[in-house]
Amino acid sequence: MSPRLASIPLRGASLITYGEPDDLKQLPDVTPVDARWVEVTCPNTTVALGALKRAPYVRDATIFGQSIHLLMDTSERLDRINATLEQIGIRGAEVTPARPSLEDVFVTLTKKFAGNGNAVVGS
Repeated sequence: MSPRLASIPLRGASLITYGEPDDLKQLPDVTPVDARWVEVTCPNTTVALGALKRAPYVRDATIFGQSIHLLMDTSERLDRINATLEQIGIRGAEVTPARPSLEDVFVTLTKKFAGNGNAVVGS
Protein backbone atom coordinates (compact mmCIF):
# COMPACT_ATOMS: atom_id res chain seq x y z
CA MET A 1 0.00 0.00 0.00
CA SER A 2 1.30 3.46 -0.86
CA PRO A 3 1.78 5.96 1.96
CA ARG A 4 -1.14 8.30 2.49
CA LEU A 5 -1.45 11.67 4.14
CA ALA A 6 -4.19 10.47 6.42
CA SER A 7 -4.80 13.23 8.89
CA ILE A 8 -3.81 16.81 9.48
CA PRO A 9 -5.25 17.88 12.83
CA LEU A 10 -5.68 21.59 13.41
CA ARG A 11 -6.96 22.96 16.72
CA GLY A 12 -8.55 19.63 17.48
CA ALA A 13 -10.22 19.55 14.05
CA SER A 14 -10.73 16.38 12.12
CA LEU A 15 -9.38 15.28 8.78
CA ILE A 16 -8.35 18.03 6.34
CA THR A 17 -7.45 15.73 3.46
CA TYR A 18 -6.42 12.24 2.51
CA GLY A 19 -5.10 10.54 -0.59
CA GLU A 20 -2.08 9.28 -2.45
CA PRO A 21 0.93 11.62 -2.07
CA ASP A 22 1.17 12.32 -5.82
CA ASP A 23 -2.56 13.08 -5.98
CA LEU A 24 -2.35 15.44 -3.01
CA LYS A 25 0.54 17.34 -4.62
CA GLN A 26 -1.63 17.96 -7.68
CA LEU A 27 -4.68 19.25 -5.81
CA PRO A 28 -5.72 22.63 -7.27
CA ASP A 29 -5.26 24.24 -3.85
CA VAL A 30 -1.67 22.98 -3.73
CA THR A 31 -0.67 23.39 -7.39
CA PRO A 32 -3.06 25.74 -9.23
CA VAL A 33 -3.03 25.46 -13.03
CA ASP A 34 -1.58 28.96 -13.36
CA ALA A 35 1.22 28.47 -10.84
CA ARG A 36 4.39 26.39 -10.48
CA TRP A 37 6.66 25.27 -7.66
CA VAL A 38 10.29 26.41 -7.65
CA GLU A 39 13.24 25.66 -5.37
CA VAL A 40 15.67 28.48 -4.63
CA THR A 41 19.07 27.79 -3.09
CA CYS A 42 21.04 30.85 -2.05
CA PRO A 43 22.96 32.43 0.81
CA ASN A 44 21.00 34.27 3.51
CA THR A 45 17.92 32.09 3.08
CA THR A 46 15.90 33.88 5.74
CA VAL A 47 16.51 37.33 4.20
CA ALA A 48 15.78 35.94 0.73
CA LEU A 49 12.54 34.38 1.98
CA GLY A 50 11.29 37.76 3.21
CA ALA A 51 12.05 39.46 -0.11
CA LEU A 52 10.45 36.69 -2.14
CA LYS A 53 7.30 36.64 -0.01
CA ARG A 54 6.86 40.34 -0.83
CA ALA A 55 7.31 39.82 -4.59
CA PRO A 56 3.97 40.24 -6.42
CA TYR A 57 4.47 37.11 -8.54
CA VAL A 58 5.08 34.82 -5.53
CA ARG A 59 1.97 33.25 -4.04
CA ASP A 60 3.65 31.47 -1.15
CA ALA A 61 7.16 30.64 0.04
CA THR A 62 8.59 28.58 2.89
CA ILE A 63 11.97 27.40 4.08
CA PHE A 64 12.62 23.86 2.86
CA GLY A 65 15.80 22.48 4.42
CA GLN A 66 18.59 24.79 3.26
CA SER A 67 16.46 26.11 0.37
CA ILE A 68 13.21 27.94 -0.27
CA HIS A 69 10.17 26.33 -1.88
CA LEU A 70 7.93 28.85 -3.52
CA LEU A 71 4.78 28.87 -5.59
CA MET A 72 4.89 31.47 -8.34
CA ASP A 73 2.79 32.58 -11.28
CA THR A 74 3.53 30.64 -14.46
CA SER A 75 3.35 33.90 -16.39
CA GLU A 76 6.65 35.00 -14.80
CA ARG A 77 10.09 33.85 -15.92
CA LEU A 78 12.33 32.05 -13.43
CA ASP A 79 15.07 34.67 -13.85
CA ARG A 80 12.75 37.18 -12.17
CA ILE A 81 13.61 35.46 -8.89
CA ASN A 82 17.32 36.26 -9.32
CA ALA A 83 16.44 39.86 -10.22
CA THR A 84 14.38 40.15 -7.02
CA LEU A 85 17.19 38.71 -4.90
CA GLU A 86 19.86 40.87 -6.55
CA GLN A 87 17.91 43.96 -5.45
CA ILE A 88 18.72 43.00 -1.84
CA GLY A 89 22.31 42.00 -2.56
CA ILE A 90 21.89 38.24 -2.93
CA ARG A 91 23.62 36.99 -6.06
CA GLY A 92 24.10 33.59 -7.64
CA ALA A 93 20.90 31.95 -6.45
CA GLU A 94 20.21 28.56 -7.96
CA VAL A 95 16.61 28.50 -9.18
CA THR A 96 15.13 25.22 -10.40
CA PRO A 97 11.65 23.91 -11.10
CA ALA A 98 10.43 21.71 -8.25
CA ARG A 99 7.62 19.39 -7.35
CA PRO A 100 5.69 20.19 -4.20
CA SER A 101 6.71 18.13 -1.20
CA LEU A 102 4.30 16.64 1.33
CA GLU A 103 5.46 19.47 3.59
CA ASP A 104 4.23 21.94 0.95
CA VAL A 105 0.89 20.08 0.86
CA PHE A 106 0.63 20.22 4.65
CA VAL A 107 1.51 23.93 4.88
CA THR A 108 -0.74 24.96 1.99
CA LEU A 109 -3.79 23.01 3.12
CA THR A 110 -3.34 23.91 6.78
CA LYS A 111 -3.27 27.62 5.86
CA LYS A 112 -6.37 27.18 3.71
CA PHE A 113 -8.21 25.19 6.35
CA ALA A 114 -7.30 27.69 9.07
CA GLY A 115 -8.63 30.46 6.83
CA ASN A 116 -12.06 29.07 6.00
CA GLY A 117 -12.65 25.85 7.93
CA ASN A 118 -13.50 23.75 4.88
CA ALA A 119 -12.01 20.32 4.39
CA VAL A 120 -10.21 19.48 1.15
CA VAL A 121 -10.82 15.99 -0.16
CA GLY A 122 -8.11 14.06 -2.05
CA SER A 123 -8.50 10.69 -3.73
